[in-house]
Amino acid sequence: MKRILVLAMALLLVASFSAMSAFAAEAFELIPSDAEWLRTDNGGSSVAVEEIDGAMVFSGSSVDTWPCTTAMYTAAPVVASLDSYTLVYDFTVDGGATNISFFFETASGDNVDYTVCNSMFADRNYDTGSGDLYSGEYKGNIKLSDLVETTRLYNGEAFPVDAIVDGTLRFVGVQVYSVNGGVITVRAMDLVHNDDVVEESPVESLPEEESSVAESSVTEEFMESAPITNEEPTVSVQAESTDATSTPAEKDESVDSTSVLVTVIVVVMVLVCILIAAVLLKKKHHKQ
Repeated sequence: MKRILVLAMALLLVASFSAMSAFAAEAFELIPSDAEWLRTDNGGSSVAVEEIDGAMVFSGSSVDTWPCTTAMYTAAPVVASLDSYTLVYDFTVDGGATNISFFFETASGDNVDYTVCNSMFADRNYDTGSGDLYSGEYKGNIKLSDLVETTRLYNGEAFPVDAIVDGTLRFVGVQVYSVNGGVITVRAMDLVHNDDVVEESPVESLPEEESSVAESSVTEEFMESAPITNEEPTVSVQAESTDATSTPAEKDESVDSTSVLVTVIVVVMVLVCILIAAVLLKKKHHKQ
């Protein structure tokens, strides 16, 4: 009987800790593999989108063109607290250039866009005439609280104040340009809780004229830029259900409350096991 009781208690503890780990913070993909992409052609060129080895690859077809493709999230906005989340990125640009923008929902329900990746690197990585991000490798992270303090290199435009709602950003879509036939391979463009970010030295490539001087990648904090054209597609999004999607901000709160609940359950289970053991031992003592 004692062996059975010990085994049962061990199983209860394992199940409880497994339940707690299931509620650990997770990453939220801002360029999801299952998104529906709306293509905007330019000069007879369009952007092909495919998933290769777990990465999202965006490729244009010819030079002197700048087509783009846009994906609006189909469910409720991805809501992330400025103080709790970090944008983690890992992508390369080959054979051309790019611009990557996000759409945010305002308090009034409208959408505003911002060329987010053009605010995270040094100005040497950009064409100052167009704001295009040169070919290279870009890997690192930036806290959302720092991101909203950046300005675009291209025209000095500040992060849109309307995009900040009650201390959060409400991501509703993303737009990727392929300039001059560039191939953009995105391995990560995720929202990660600050506590779960693995700190690494940022990586960004030098322009060709500087690469011969320094072979190693250079690290910088921020960069600014603007859309490639003056015309941005007018995009609107309607959430399928405002209660349907678990957002980072909601997940942040639910993780804490759920962890407390699971802890309480574990304690109760242990106490129950102890009580059962005491009763069984008492009965055995009376029989003897």
